Amino acid sequence: MNTKYKNVNDMVFIGYEKQLTSLSARTKKSYAYDIKSLREYLVTVNKSAFALSDEDEEEKYVDWLKNVQHESPRSIKRRLCTLRGVVRYCMSQKRKNDTAIPCEEIPFARNEDIRSLYLYCSNLSDKESYGEIRAKIIVIMCILFGLKPNDLSCMDIDSINGDEIVINSNHLLIRLINDSFPHELLAIYLDKRKKYLGDTNCNAFFLNRFRERLNVNGINRDFHMIAKKCCNENITMAQVRNNCICDYYDHLPDKVIICKLFKITTNRIDKLIRNNSHHD
Repeated sequence: MNTKYKNVNDMVFIGYEKQLTSLSARTKKSYAYDIKSLREYLVTVNKSAFALSDEDEEEKYVDWLKNVQHESPRSIKRRLCTLRGVVRYCMSQKRKNDTAIPCEEIPFARNEDIRSLYLYCSNLSDKESYGEIRAKIIVIMCILFGLKPNDLSCMDIDSINGDEIVINSNHLLIRLINDSFPHELLAIYLDKRKKYLGDTNCNAFFLNRFRERLNVNGINRDFHMIAKKCCNENITMAQVRNNCICDYYDHLPDKVIICKLFKITTNRIDKLIRNNSHHD
């Protein structure tokens, strides 16, 4: 982990644990396990505890607990309670002395990498395998609409309706389709999906090899497979999403609307705009 983040995280967790003096020994032990898990997550993603205030991070943490740590639903619920307590502590410290807290650097994808991804994925043929076509459509949806892995996994076959993408995930998400939406590529995908699905009944937009809903891990694997083939294997969906949010804001500079479209806070918008001004 970056030394700057390690020092900050140590400060946060030590300060947070000092607030737990009135709890029983058993409860403190449970909190200690939760904090240990949160520390491991922050080491894995190389971020400071202050990044946890971003709404996307809670979702990523839940995915990590489910798919990497294989925690039970009960444990995940408790871990989230602790995470929210840590976030509240971070915010209280930031209000006390904002200048003492290092700003979280928000990563963006290079414009040339996004162009390479889009050009590669736009070259789509019905002769390709279902898996290859699915991966390309996933990348295109991420580039054009900033959809997260969980959003893409939750898409149903009727999610695209007219000029809207409507997804029921943890919340109802509606994203407007712009003029660059590749309807012809979508038609190829839907035809391939129909043939691949066969007689199996599944409403999911993206299917795995068992003709069931493709999960978040599968979405991420598809994205990284394409990125490795055509540009930079280190590029992430989160970076592409950040670019997309800023593109939307450039065309529609209304923070309230952008926050509702992407389910993020105005604080997140401010961070993105500030970081994007220094981005290539």
